[in-house]
Amino acid sequence: MKKVLLVELSVFERMTPLASGYLQAYALANSMIRSDYRFERYTAVAKTPRTKVIQDLVRADADVYGFSCYVWNMRLVRSAVDAIGQAIPHAQIILGGPQVMSQAHRYLNTTDERTVICNGEGESTFTQYLLALTDPSLRLHEVDGLSFYRDRELVTTAKQPRSSSLDEIPSPFLTGIFDSDRYSIAILETNRGCPYHCGFCFWGAATNDRVHRFDEQRVRDEIKWVAKNEILFLFIADANFGMLSRDIDISRHITNCAGDHGAPNVVYFSAAKNKPQAVTRITSIFQEANLISSQPVSLQTLEPRSLELISRSNIKLSAFAAIQEDLREKRISSYIELIWPLPGETLDSFKRGIGTLCANEAQTIIAYPHLFLNNTPINHNSDQMGIVTRAAGGEAAEAEVVIGTKEVSEDEFAEGMYFFYAFH
Repeated sequence: MKKVLLVELSVFERMTPLASGYLQAYALANSMIRSDYRFERYTAVAKTPRTKVIQDLVRADADVYGFSCYVWNMRLVRSAVDAIGQAIPHAQIILGGPQVMSQAHRYLNTTDERTVICNGEGESTFTQYLLALTDPSLRLHEVDGLSFYRDRELVTTAKQPRSSSLDEIPSPFLTGIFDSDRYSIAILETNRGCPYHCGFCFWGAATNDRVHRFDEQRVRDEIKWVAKNEILFLFIADANFGMLSRDIDISRHITNCAGDHGAPNVVYFSAAKNKPQAVTRITSIFQEANLISSQPVSLQTLEPRSLELISRSNIKLSAFAAIQEDLREKRISSYIELIWPLPGETLDSFKRGIGTLCANEAQTIIAYPHLFLNNTPINHNSDQMGIVTRAAGGEAAEAEVVIGTKEVSEDEFAEGMYFFYAFH
């Protein structure tokens, strides 16, 4: 049997490798793959010394390596791919994740025909890819959703349709793929997709507007698995938790499970953008169970011109204000999230926005650097927006932060950061 090694280099230790779990669970539903392949997973934090990660991966001597690629691990992934390519001549490598999607020109080598990129949701493409590798003729041209080089020519196959029926993907929690005693953090999806196209984010653009949901009973069973296995931290990975009416009932189920089993102890979620009442109810449910201490309110900017440029003007500022007011009335702690600098924002408007928040009794304000991500609308329009970036993130990451825009010079960027730190 051929050996498949799924590789996740994450930010946090002892976190469920959800992407790898989905890939393995979906692939093993195919009888031919069950008979031809065996699966192993390699997980480590991205800050693990590069030499150790490479040594471990080469020593594994797999036939197929699958890497989950993100901004925080891409430099490490590239080094590992180069090392595997030199040390293991028979190894095939597939890269997936938001950092590499539609970026074949950047991450593939014209002379390397053994490395491919998955350009969308991975489950179906990965399974078809493995099936293609069992054919001596290696018919990758017939696999939707791939980019690769043949005879120094870049080949990109047809797009893989999104999975509209998510329950076709077996649950890695409920099918025994995850070893229950290894994890302290569980990542859980109740749905996939985002209806917004915020300029700094790839989420909505990647999922083409539609939000598809997992069956509610499956989600409840996964939550119970997390609780029974005493996993302390639950991260709900939906783009807009609270957007669906069932999310309130799911929140109550989480607190009930926590009461029955003593876990999870902490819940984190990204709140729905235009559902202030639902978000407040969910936050109240979690706070009453001592599962959440503070709720983020993700404004990003208060400048109307900036909201228009980043396609966020359809998210009502009044909704955020309502969330803030409801949380304050219920004595629930919250913090406002901003991004500095966004296109259309000026140093004056940034300062003015913070002043407005203070006048409206915001409890805490956090201004994050603007992380410049692949495939985002801002990335696609970076020249006309005057985007200037600087590398950040250490040896493992391939991160860039925005330090200038058409409206903000590099000196003004620095002054804005000084202003925020002094204020904070």
